[in-house]
Amino acid sequence: MSEQRPNLTINSSILERVYSEVKRTPNYEIGGRFFGKISEDGSLRVDEFIPTGPEPDSVSAVELLPDRRYQLWTLDTIREIEPDIDLFGSWHSHIPNGLERFSRQDYQAYYARMQPPYPHPGMLCGLIHTMPEGVADVKEHLLFAWYPADGEMGEHSFYEADEIEWVDTTLRKEITDLIHLTQHDQYQAATGRFQLTITDWHRAVDFIASSAIDPQHQIKQSPNGDRILIIETGAGDEGYALELTNEGNARCHLDDDEPTGWMTVHDASNMFENELYNWYDLPTEWSHLNRTLAALLARNDKEKTSTVQSTNKKSRWKFWLR
Repeated sequence: MSEQRPNLTINSSILERVYSEVKRTPNYEIGGRFFGKISEDGSLRVDEFIPTGPEPDSVSAVELLPDRRYQLWTLDTIREIEPDIDLFGSWHSHIPNGLERFSRQDYQAYYARMQPPYPHPGMLCGLIHTMPEGVADVKEHLLFAWYPADGEMGEHSFYEADEIEWVDTTLRKEITDLIHLTQHDQYQAATGRFQLTITDWHRAVDFIASSAIDPQHQIKQSPNGDRILIIETGAGDEGYALELTNEGNARCHLDDDEPTGWMTVHDASNMFENELYNWYDLPTEWSHLNRTLAALLARNDKEKTSTVQSTNKKSRWKFWLR
Protein backbone atom coordinates (compact mmCIF):
# COMPACT_ATOMS: atom_id res chain seq x y z
CA MET A 1 0.00 0.00 0.00
CA SER A 2 3.02 2.35 0.14
CA GLU A 3 2.37 3.59 -3.41
CA GLN A 4 -0.97 4.97 -2.21
CA ARG A 5 0.65 7.19 0.40
CA PRO A 6 1.97 10.58 -0.65
CA ASN A 7 5.65 11.39 -0.14
CA LEU A 8 6.10 12.78 3.37
CA THR A 9 8.59 15.35 4.65
CA ILE A 10 8.43 16.47 8.29
CA ASN A 11 10.19 19.27 10.11
CA SER A 12 12.15 17.66 12.97
CA SER A 13 11.23 20.49 15.37
CA ILE A 14 7.91 18.67 15.78
CA LEU A 15 9.62 15.92 17.77
CA GLU A 16 10.74 18.15 20.61
CA ARG A 17 7.35 19.89 20.76
CA VAL A 18 5.49 16.57 20.91
CA TYR A 19 7.83 15.45 23.69
CA SER A 20 7.12 18.64 25.66
CA GLU A 21 3.36 18.23 25.25
CA VAL A 22 3.09 14.59 26.34
CA LYS A 23 5.40 15.15 29.31
CA ARG A 24 3.32 18.16 30.34
CA THR A 25 0.00 16.27 30.16
CA PRO A 26 0.62 12.62 31.10
CA ASN A 27 -2.88 12.11 32.54
CA TYR A 28 -4.99 13.20 29.57
CA GLU A 29 -4.83 13.26 25.81
CA ILE A 30 -3.06 16.09 24.02
CA GLY A 31 -2.41 16.79 20.35
CA GLY A 32 -2.28 19.34 17.56
CA ARG A 33 -3.18 20.13 13.94
CA PHE A 34 -0.50 19.65 11.25
CA PHE A 35 0.09 22.53 8.89
CA GLY A 36 2.38 22.91 5.91
CA LYS A 37 2.10 22.62 2.15
CA ILE A 38 0.91 20.09 -0.41
CA SER A 39 2.82 20.15 -3.69
CA GLU A 40 1.26 19.67 -7.10
CA ASP A 41 2.30 15.99 -7.14
CA GLY A 42 0.56 15.46 -3.78
CA SER A 43 3.67 15.32 -1.63
CA LEU A 44 3.21 16.53 1.95
CA ARG A 45 5.53 18.91 3.76
CA VAL A 46 4.68 19.17 7.46
CA ASP A 47 6.07 22.41 8.84
CA GLU A 48 4.66 22.26 12.38
CA PHE A 49 1.47 21.83 14.36
CA ILE A 50 -1.01 24.19 15.99
CA PRO A 51 -1.40 23.08 19.62
CA THR A 52 -4.59 22.00 21.39
CA GLY A 53 -5.07 25.55 22.69
CA PRO A 54 -5.93 27.21 26.00
CA GLU A 55 -9.61 26.19 26.23
CA PRO A 56 -10.21 22.68 24.80
CA ASP A 57 -13.87 21.71 24.59
CA SER A 58 -13.20 18.34 26.18
CA VAL A 59 -10.10 16.68 27.58
CA SER A 60 -9.76 13.39 29.41
CA ALA A 61 -7.72 10.21 29.40
CA VAL A 62 -9.80 8.89 26.48
CA GLU A 63 -10.98 11.98 24.58
CA LEU A 64 -9.63 15.23 23.20
CA LEU A 65 -11.72 17.97 21.60
CA PRO A 66 -9.33 20.88 21.01
CA ASP A 67 -9.92 24.61 21.28
CA ARG A 68 -11.20 25.13 17.74
CA ARG A 69 -11.59 28.89 18.22
CA TYR A 70 -7.89 29.18 18.95
CA GLN A 71 -6.83 26.77 16.20
CA LEU A 72 -8.88 28.47 13.48
CA TRP A 73 -7.76 31.95 14.56
CA THR A 74 -4.14 30.78 14.53
CA LEU A 75 -4.50 29.21 11.08
CA ASP A 76 -6.06 32.39 9.68
CA THR A 77 -3.26 34.48 11.18
CA ILE A 78 -0.56 32.15 9.81
CA ARG A 79 -2.14 32.43 6.35
CA GLU A 80 -1.84 36.20 6.56
CA ILE A 81 1.92 35.58 6.80
CA GLU A 82 2.11 32.66 4.34
CA PRO A 83 -1.09 32.41 2.26
CA ASP A 84 -0.44 28.91 0.85
CA ILE A 85 -0.21 27.23 4.26
CA ASP A 86 -2.89 24.60 4.86
CA LEU A 87 -4.07 22.03 7.40
CA PHE A 88 -4.09 18.38 6.36
CA GLY A 89 -4.06 16.30 9.52
CA SER A 90 -3.36 16.05 13.21
CA TRP A 91 -1.63 14.04 15.93
CA HIS A 92 -2.72 13.06 19.43
CA SER A 93 -1.62 11.01 22.41
CA HIS A 94 -3.02 7.73 23.72
CA ILE A 95 -0.45 7.64 26.52
CA PRO A 96 -3.03 8.09 29.33
CA ASN A 97 -5.06 5.08 28.18
CA GLY A 98 -2.38 3.00 26.44
CA LEU A 99 -4.48 2.23 23.36
CA GLU A 100 -1.98 1.18 20.69
CA ARG A 101 -4.21 2.02 17.74
CA PHE A 102 -6.56 4.72 16.58
CA SER A 103 -9.91 4.48 18.34
CA ARG A 104 -13.33 4.21 16.75
CA GLN A 105 -13.92 7.81 17.85
CA ASP A 106 -10.79 8.75 15.87
CA TYR A 107 -12.12 6.91 12.82
CA GLN A 108 -15.43 8.72 13.04
CA ALA A 109 -13.83 12.12 13.53
CA TYR A 110 -11.43 11.74 10.59
CA TYR A 111 -14.15 10.39 8.31
CA ALA A 112 -16.49 13.27 9.17
CA ARG A 113 -13.74 15.83 8.62
CA MET A 114 -13.03 14.51 5.11
CA GLN A 115 -16.57 14.85 3.82
CA PRO A 116 -17.04 17.22 0.85
CA PRO A 117 -15.92 19.93 0.37
CA TYR A 118 -12.71 18.60 2.00
CA PRO A 119 -10.04 19.83 -0.46
CA HIS A 120 -7.28 17.21 -0.06
CA PRO A 121 -6.89 13.58 -1.20
CA GLY A 122 -6.55 12.38 2.37
CA MET A 123 -5.44 13.15 5.89
CA LEU A 124 -2.17 12.60 7.75
CA CYS A 125 -2.77 11.43 11.33
CA GLY A 126 -0.18 10.86 14.03
CA LEU A 127 -0.46 8.75 17.17
CA ILE A 128 1.83 8.20 20.15
CA HIS A 129 0.83 5.68 22.83
CA THR A 130 4.08 5.14 24.78
CA MET A 131 5.61 7.78 27.06
CA PRO A 132 8.96 8.70 25.50
CA GLU A 133 12.13 9.08 27.55
CA GLY A 134 13.47 11.74 25.22
CA VAL A 135 13.16 13.33 21.80
CA ALA A 136 14.77 10.31 20.11
CA ASP A 137 12.02 8.12 21.56
CA VAL A 138 9.37 10.38 20.04
CA LYS A 139 10.82 9.75 16.59
CA GLU A 140 10.54 6.01 17.22
CA HIS A 141 7.10 5.94 18.84
CA LEU A 142 5.20 8.66 16.97
CA LEU A 143 3.35 6.77 14.25
CA PHE A 144 2.06 8.42 11.06
CA ALA A 145 -0.87 7.07 9.08
CA TRP A 146 -2.51 8.14 5.82
CA TYR A 147 -6.31 8.14 5.65
CA PRO A 148 -7.52 8.38 2.02
CA ALA A 149 -10.46 10.73 1.54
CA ASP A 150 -12.23 8.22 -0.72
CA GLY A 151 -11.70 5.29 1.66
CA GLU A 152 -14.08 3.57 4.04
CA MET A 153 -14.39 4.88 7.58
CA GLY A 154 -11.24 3.86 9.47
CA GLU A 155 -9.31 2.84 6.37
CA HIS A 156 -5.65 3.84 6.76
CA SER A 157 -2.08 2.67 6.29
CA PHE A 158 1.04 3.49 8.30
CA TYR A 159 4.24 5.03 6.98
CA GLU A 160 7.37 2.97 7.46
CA ALA A 161 10.30 4.78 9.06
CA ASP A 162 12.27 4.85 5.78
CA GLU A 163 9.32 6.48 3.98
CA ILE A 164 9.58 9.68 6.05
CA GLU A 165 12.12 12.38 5.24
CA TRP A 166 13.07 14.46 8.27
CA VAL A 167 14.40 17.97 7.67
CA ASP A 168 15.54 20.87 9.83
CA THR A 169 13.56 23.92 8.80
CA THR A 170 13.47 27.22 10.67
CA LEU A 171 10.07 28.86 10.50
CA ARG A 172 9.55 32.59 10.56
CA LYS A 173 9.47 34.01 14.07
CA GLU A 174 6.02 35.50 13.43
CA ILE A 175 4.74 31.94 13.00
CA THR A 176 6.61 30.29 15.86
CA ASP A 177 5.27 32.97 18.21
CA LEU A 178 1.72 32.05 17.19
CA ILE A 179 2.09 28.34 17.91
CA HIS A 180 3.73 28.47 21.33
CA LEU A 181 2.63 25.44 23.33
CA THR A 182 1.46 27.28 26.44
CA GLN A 183 1.59 31.04 25.75
CA HIS A 184 -1.30 32.37 23.68
CA ASP A 185 -0.87 36.11 24.21
CA GLN A 186 -1.55 37.20 20.63
CA TYR A 187 -4.73 35.16 20.40
CA GLN A 188 -5.99 36.40 23.75
CA ALA A 189 -5.18 40.03 22.95
CA ALA A 190 -6.90 39.83 19.55
CA THR A 191 -10.03 38.05 20.76
CA GLY A 192 -10.44 39.33 24.30
CA ARG A 193 -10.23 35.78 25.68
CA PHE A 194 -7.80 34.92 28.44
CA GLN A 195 -6.46 31.84 30.12
CA LEU A 196 -8.01 31.14 33.50
CA THR A 197 -5.79 30.62 36.54
CA ILE A 198 -6.43 28.69 39.72
CA THR A 199 -7.31 32.03 41.36
CA ASP A 200 -10.10 32.50 38.82
CA TRP A 201 -11.42 29.01 39.52
CA HIS A 202 -11.22 29.63 43.24
CA ARG A 203 -13.27 32.81 42.82
CA ALA A 204 -15.97 30.83 41.00
CA VAL A 205 -15.99 28.17 43.73
CA ASP A 206 -16.44 30.86 46.39
CA PHE A 207 -19.25 32.44 44.38
CA ILE A 208 -21.21 29.18 44.20
CA ALA A 209 -20.47 28.32 47.83
CA SER A 210 -21.82 31.70 48.98
CA SER A 211 -25.34 30.59 48.02
CA ALA A 212 -25.16 27.22 49.79
CA ILE A 213 -28.04 26.75 52.24
CA ASP A 214 -26.18 24.26 54.43
CA PRO A 215 -22.47 24.58 53.61
CA GLN A 216 -20.45 21.51 54.55
CA HIS A 217 -17.46 21.95 52.30
CA GLN A 218 -13.79 22.77 52.73
CA ILE A 219 -11.38 24.10 50.13
CA LYS A 220 -7.71 23.13 50.01
CA GLN A 221 -5.01 24.35 47.66
CA SER A 222 -1.94 22.36 46.64
CA PRO A 223 1.46 23.51 47.94
CA ASN A 224 2.59 24.69 44.51
CA GLY A 225 -0.73 26.47 43.92
CA ASP A 226 -1.76 24.69 40.72
CA ARG A 227 -4.77 22.73 42.06
CA ILE A 228 -7.65 23.10 44.48
CA LEU A 229 -9.74 20.46 46.19
CA ILE A 230 -13.38 21.02 47.18
CA ILE A 231 -14.28 18.55 49.92
CA GLU A 232 -17.92 17.95 50.87
CA THR A 233 -17.42 16.55 54.36
CA GLY A 234 -20.99 15.31 54.81
CA ALA A 235 -20.79 12.69 52.05
CA GLY A 236 -19.32 9.24 52.46
CA ASP A 237 -17.04 8.15 55.29
CA GLU A 238 -14.49 10.88 54.67
CA GLY A 239 -16.31 13.11 52.24
CA TYR A 240 -16.43 13.43 48.47
CA ALA A 241 -14.14 15.85 46.66
CA LEU A 242 -13.85 17.71 43.38
CA GLU A 243 -10.31 18.47 42.20
CA LEU A 244 -9.55 21.32 39.75
CA THR A 245 -6.27 22.10 38.04
CA ASN A 246 -4.75 25.36 36.93
CA GLU A 247 -5.36 24.25 33.31
CA GLY A 248 -9.11 23.90 33.84
CA ASN A 249 -9.33 20.11 34.08
CA ALA A 250 -11.11 18.28 36.88
CA ARG A 251 -11.82 14.91 38.43
CA CYS A 252 -13.93 13.52 41.28
CA HIS A 253 -12.84 11.65 44.40
CA LEU A 254 -15.80 9.50 45.42
CA ASP A 255 -16.17 6.25 47.34
CA ASP A 256 -13.36 4.44 45.58
CA ASP A 257 -9.75 4.86 46.56
CA GLU A 258 -8.83 5.96 43.04
CA PRO A 259 -10.21 9.21 41.59
CA THR A 260 -12.10 9.33 38.32
CA GLY A 261 -10.31 10.18 35.11
CA TRP A 262 -9.66 13.78 34.15
CA MET A 263 -12.48 15.60 32.36
CA THR A 264 -13.78 19.12 31.84
CA VAL A 265 -14.79 21.12 34.91
CA HIS A 266 -18.34 21.19 33.53
CA ASP A 267 -18.57 17.38 33.35
CA ALA A 268 -16.83 16.77 36.68
CA SER A 269 -18.90 19.32 38.59
CA ASN A 270 -22.10 17.75 37.24
CA MET A 271 -20.91 14.31 38.34
CA PHE A 272 -19.93 15.71 41.74
CA GLU A 273 -23.33 17.26 42.36
CA ASN A 274 -25.19 14.16 41.17
CA GLU A 275 -23.26 12.01 43.63
CA LEU A 276 -24.02 14.42 46.46
CA TYR A 277 -27.76 14.06 45.89
CA ASN A 278 -27.45 10.70 47.65
CA TRP A 279 -26.34 12.49 50.80
CA TYR A 280 -27.99 15.93 50.87
CA ASP A 281 -31.52 17.18 50.47
CA LEU A 282 -30.15 20.65 49.59
CA PRO A 283 -26.74 20.18 47.98
CA THR A 284 -24.55 23.07 46.91
CA GLU A 285 -25.07 23.66 43.18
CA TRP A 286 -21.57 22.66 42.10
CA SER A 287 -22.95 21.86 38.63
CA HIS A 288 -22.91 25.61 37.98
CA LEU A 289 -19.12 25.55 38.12
CA ASN A 290 -17.82 25.93 34.57
CA ARG A 291 -15.43 27.93 32.43
CA THR A 292 -18.05 30.53 31.47
CA LEU A 293 -18.82 31.42 35.08
CA ALA A 294 -15.14 31.57 36.03
CA ALA A 295 -14.35 33.83 33.07
CA LEU A 296 -17.30 36.14 33.77
CA LEU A 297 -16.34 36.62 37.41
CA ALA A 298 -12.70 37.14 36.48
CA ARG A 299 -13.58 39.86 34.00
CA ASN A 300 -15.86 41.58 36.52
CA ASP A 301 -13.28 41.61 39.27
CA LYS A 302 -9.70 40.95 38.17
CA GLU A 303 -8.30 42.76 41.19
CA LYS A 304 -10.07 40.68 43.80
CA THR A 305 -8.08 37.82 45.31
CA SER A 306 -9.37 34.64 46.84
CA THR A 307 -8.58 33.44 50.33
CA VAL A 308 -7.75 29.78 50.51
CA GLN A 309 -9.36 28.00 53.42
CA SER A 310 -7.32 25.43 55.28
CA THR A 311 -7.97 22.72 57.79
CA ASN A 312 -5.89 20.56 60.09
CA LYS A 313 -8.36 17.68 60.06
CA LYS A 314 -6.50 14.41 59.55
CA SER A 315 -7.99 12.33 56.77
CA ARG A 316 -7.14 10.94 53.36
CA TRP A 317 -7.31 14.48 51.98
CA LYS A 318 -4.15 15.41 53.90
CA PHE A 319 -2.29 13.31 51.39
CA TRP A 320 -4.35 13.98 48.27
CA LEU A 321 -1.40 15.33 46.27
CA ARG A 322 0.77 12.27 46.63
